[in-house]
Amino acid sequence: MADEILLERLADYAATQQDTEIDPRRRAMLARVMPAMKERAKTLAELFDMAGFILKDRPIEPDEKAARQLSEEALETLSRLTVRLRHASWNTTDLEAETRAFAEAEGLKLGRVAQPLRAALTGRTVSPPVFDVMATLGREECLARIADAVGRAA
Repeated sequence: MADEILLERLADYAATQQDTEIDPRRRAMLARVMPAMKERAKTLAELFDMAGFILKDRPIEPDEKAARQLSEEALETLSRLTVRLRHASWNTTDLEAETRAFAEAEGLKLGRVAQPLRAALTGRTVSPPVFDVMATLGREECLARIADAVGRAA
């Protein structure tokens, strides 16, 4: 199904089944990640659930599985990562390269950085690719969500 049609169906579902209106700014964000989301969701309900990271306002409360990813050690790692991200070029390719370089410099596998990052940004352990999420949300929103996650643990 074409992304534009699916986005319209998602907006209709959100309005009629979830009592949620999707504003133009969030529609644009959803359009950007729709190709990745539609690969992972089988129903409109699943698609709506996956879109929650865009539809919900900060602070994002992690679900139970995501909260387990946000250990004290993981949050310390994310705090160090944000120093590098503040100056990164904000596109999927550069964000991935910067995060990989950070993980390597820290002696970590990418998953030890990317999974807590996904949890902090989306509140979930399943989402569109984390670097697509980052590019979609933008620098300020991502840094704020990471700060929220770190602040929750303080």
